Amino acid sequence: MEKNIAVVGCGRISKKHFESIKSHSSNLELVAVCDLDKKVLLSHSKKYNVTYTLEPNIDVLFIIGNEFSRTGEC
Repeated sequence: MEKNIAVVGCGRISKKHFESIKSHSSNLELVAVCDLDKKVLLSHSKKYNVTYTLEPNIDVLFIIGNEFSRTGEC
C-alpha cells in the first residue's frame, strides 16, 4: 500500500529525506511540502513536482527543522 508523504521543512537536511522517499517510491509518494521560506518552498515544490500546501489525504508527515524554525506558520 502506497503512503502519501508531506514534508514540513525544506532546509539542508531535507535533501536526505527527499532522496529516501524517492528510493522507496514503490511504497511512498511525496505529495506536499511546506517551509517558512517561500523562495525555498517554491523551489522544492517545482523540483519535486508537488503542491506546496498540505493536502487532506496525508498518511505520513515529516516535520523537519530546528528550534528557531518552529515559531511561524507554513
